[in-house]
Formats: sequence, structure tokens, C-alpha cells
Amino acid sequence: MEPTETDSVVLHASRRWWNKVDLRRGETPWLTFASKSSAFSLNGKDYTIKRRGIRGPVEFSHAGKTIVEVKGLAFDYAGKKWAMKGTGIFSSRVNLECDGRVVGEFKRPGGFYFGTKVDIRLPREMPDEIQVLLIWFYINVFVVDAAST
Repeated sequence: MEPTETDSVVLHASRRWWNKVDLRRGETPWLTFASKSSAFSLNGKDYTIKRRGIRGPVEFSHAGKTIVEVKGLAFDYAGKKWAMKGTGIFSSRVNLECDGRVVGEFKRPGGFYFGTKVDIRLPREMPDEIQVLLIWFYINVFVVDAAST
């Protein structure tokens, strides 16, 4: 089941060679952060993204308190199981699943663009900081992996 306009927030991310990610909600600028950074600020709060060990889980936290721990590309949040899953070997599209149901997507539009562009659809009820975390993961895991193969 594909996410629809009514239950989704539509975001657009673009990354250029200077490694800044610009996020927009529709056409409205929303947030800019360094793509390789392990921290970002949102609504006056500072968040960090930190991997424990070489292959350990990624911890997403605010003020030293863990919000989400991501193992592989899956995590538990708000009593539900979430996962980011690629749709195919040669596809740059990634689905966001919640309890086994597709509720969001990340996809790179066709055409030439200097840098990276991503169109994103995420559940409307998902908090802003979790949306940014997922976009950070897509850009730093899936886009990097696709570029290195």
C-alpha cells in the first residue's frame, strides 16, 4: 500500500557538493544540516546521532537521553516496529515500513542534478526529529552505498 497525500507529509531534500542538506516541506524551506555531521538542531533542541562501536547500533539522543536505537535499519518507536527497506538491488527507492506495512518512501527523482535530490513521504503523525533522523539515514546510508557500488 502506497502512502497517500492525506496521511503523509511531503518533504524534499537536496545535497550539494559542500555536504549541506536542505530540507523543504513542499516548497517551504524547513531545515539545513551537515550531511556527514552526527548532530543537528531543531526547534531549539540539539540532537545527536552516534554509533556504538564499529558495527553497533546507532543511538539517536537529546540531552543525553536516548530517543531511538537503530539496529541495522530497524528500530522500535512509539510501541511499533519500524524498518527502512530498499525496493531492489539497482533501485534508489527505499520504503519505510511500520509493523510490516509500507507507510512512507524515499526516492530519487530522474533527471540530471548536481548533487543528490530526494523526494520523501513520511507519516504525518511522525515527530519532526524522527523525520530528520530517517532522512539523515537515507542520505548517509543508502545514497552513499549506491554511489560506492
